[in-house]
Amino acid sequence: MTPPAALKWNFPPTAGGVEYGFNDSGKEFFTAGVLEHVVREIIQNSLDAKDPRHPDSPVVVRINKIELERDVINAKSLARHVSESLKATTEQGNEKGIRFCERALKVLKKSKIPVLVAVDENTTGLGGPRWARLVHEEGTTSKDGPAAGGSFGIGKNAPYAASELGLVCYSTHYPDRHRNEMFIARCKLVAHADPEDKNSQLQNIGFGTSGGFDGRRYLPVLGREIHEAFRLKKTGTGIFIMGFRGERDWEKTIMHSVARSFFAAIHDKKLSVQVGNSEITNETLNDHFDKEVGTFCLKIATGDEKMGNQVAYINRRGMLITAEKSFSKNPFSARIDIGRYVAVVWPADDATGARIREMEPPTHESIEYKRIGEPDRRKKTRDQLQDVSGRIRDHIRKRLDLETFGKKTELRELSDIIPYVSDPDMDNTDGDGKARDQLNATIEVRNIRTGKGIVQADEVEEEGDGDGGTKQPGGKGGGSRGDPSHPNTRKAVSNMRNVRVVLHGGGKTLRVAFDAKTGASKFVIKPAGEEYKDEPPIMVTAAKGVSGARSVEVLDKTTVRVNAEPASRVVLDVFPGELSEYTGYAIREYRTRRTAR
Repeated sequence: MTPPAALKWNFPPTAGGVEYGFNDSGKEFFTAGVLEHVVREIIQNSLDAKDPRHPDSPVVVRINKIELERDVINAKSLARHVSESLKATTEQGNEKGIRFCERALKVLKKSKIPVLVAVDENTTGLGGPRWARLVHEEGTTSKDGPAAGGSFGIGKNAPYAASELGLVCYSTHYPDRHRNEMFIARCKLVAHADPEDKNSQLQNIGFGTSGGFDGRRYLPVLGREIHEAFRLKKTGTGIFIMGFRGERDWEKTIMHSVARSFFAAIHDKKLSVQVGNSEITNETLNDHFDKEVGTFCLKIATGDEKMGNQVAYINRRGMLITAEKSFSKNPFSARIDIGRYVAVVWPADDATGARIREMEPPTHESIEYKRIGEPDRRKKTRDQLQDVSGRIRDHIRKRLDLETFGKKTELRELSDIIPYVSDPDMDNTDGDGKARDQLNATIEVRNIRTGKGIVQADEVEEEGDGDGGTKQPGGKGGGSRGDPSHPNTRKAVSNMRNVRVVLHGGGKTLRVAFDAKTGASKFVIKPAGEEYKDEPPIMVTAAKGVSGARSVEVLDKTTVRVNAEPASRVVLDVFPGELSEYTGYAIREYRTRRTAR
C-alpha cells in the first residue's frame, strides 16, 4: 500500500505585491455566531452540489468532531510560519493578531488537534473549475448556475473563522471516467518573513500539499497519496476545520442552526443532516424545536404593486384577527419595506390556536402577549413570538430575492407546518411589559468594513462628547456620559444591522442597505483596507432613499443622516463626488451611547 505523502507548506512570496495584515475582512465577517455561519455555508454548498444521478435521494451531510495527529498537517513546519506571523503582528502592534498567533502555536504543539469535519453525500464533488474557485480564488463563488445559493464568494471564508489555526483542509471525490480524488490544506495567516530566508517576504495564504507547483498554482494531493484521515469513501466533498475552536454545546448549536436554516429542505426530504450521534430528517425535524408557542402555517405572495407589505394572522376558523405592523399588536409582523409582499400565518393545530387565543383581547382585533399574567411565562412567550417574527421575516426576504444585497436562496411557497426558532430583539419593553428607561444619547463611532462589498462589524472607537457636541471620526469626547467608568453609562448601541455596500449604477453610485433598529442612522463611507486607514471619508454630493427611508440628507459633504421606520430595511443610493476604485468600502456609523436618566 502506498504511504500518504508528507505535506509541505508553501506560502508564495509577495514579490513586491500587497502584504496583507491580520484584519481579513472575509474571515472577520463571520466571527459573530461563527458556528451558525459555518453550518449555513457548508450545507448550502452541499445542496447546490446535488448529484442529478440521485434525484430521489436527499443530500446527506455528516458533521463530527474528531482529533487527528499533528503530523498529518506537518504541524512542525507550519509552526515556523506562525512564529514569523507572530513577529509580524507584534511589529504592527495588532493585539488580535498577536493573540491569534499565540493560540495557534499552543494548538500546534499538542499531540492531537481538534477537527470539525463536514462530509456530504449524494453530491457531485468539486471537479473542474469549481475546485480552483474554492481553493485558489478570492471573491469568486464556487457554485454553478443562477439558482445557486451564494452570490459573492465570501461565505467560503466562514470555516476559517472557526479555526484557531486559520486552517481548513479540502478533500473531494468526484465522478469522471476514473475515480478522482483531490486534497489540499489552506492556511490564512499574515504576510510574514520566510523562515528560510528572513530577507524574503511571504504572502498571508499558504498551501499544504505534496503535489508540487505547476508555475501557476500549487497542485493538490491525488488519490492514494492522500492521508487516510482525509480520503472520502463516496462521491462528495469534505471540509476539515483544523484547530476547531468548539464551544461546549457545539452539537446543540449546530443542530439548532440546521433546524432553523434548512427546515424547509429537510421537511421536503431534500436534506438529511447528522451531527455527532443525532440526526435531523423529515421524521425527526419537529423534535428539534421548542413547542411552547406552537407550529404555524405560512403563505407568501410577492410582486404586486398593490400589496401593502403586511403579515396577517388568521385563526383556525379562518377569521382575520390582525394585520397590524406593530409587534405589540401583531407579533407575526415582519417589518420589511423593500419589495412588495403580503403573507398570511395561521395555527397549524388546535393547541397552537388555543395558546394564541389566550393573547386576544375581547374585540379579537389583535394579538397581545402582554395579556399573559405570569411575568416569566409572558417573557418566554414574547421571546418565542420574536422567534416566529424573525423566521417569517427571513423567508419573506428570500422570496423577494434580494440578490443585490445578499445571498440568493431558492425557496418555494410554503404551505406546510413550519416550526420557528430564534431571532434578536424587536420590542422596546422589558420582560414585565414596562417601558424601558428613557435614554439620553451621546455619540460614538462604529466601524463596519467591507470586503468585495460585504460588510462586517469591527471594533468600536468613541466619538463625540457628553455635552452633545461632536468631533470628526476618531476623536475622543469628554463629559460623564462619554466616560465608561461613570455609573450611569451604558454600552453604545448600533442602529445599523445587516449592512451591505455595493457599487451600483455602472459604478457611479454606492448602494447602501441596512436594517434600522431605531428611527435615526448617521454614517460616513470610507475605503476599506489597512492601506487606506488614513484616508478621509468619501465626499458625498447627494443621497436618496430607494426604500424604507422617511428622509435622507447629507451633512458636511461626507455624513449621511437617515430617518426611517424602526425595524425596517433601508436602501439608499449615495452619490460620491468622485469615486475611486477600491477593493471594498467601509461604513463608519455614529453610534448612540445610551445613558439612563
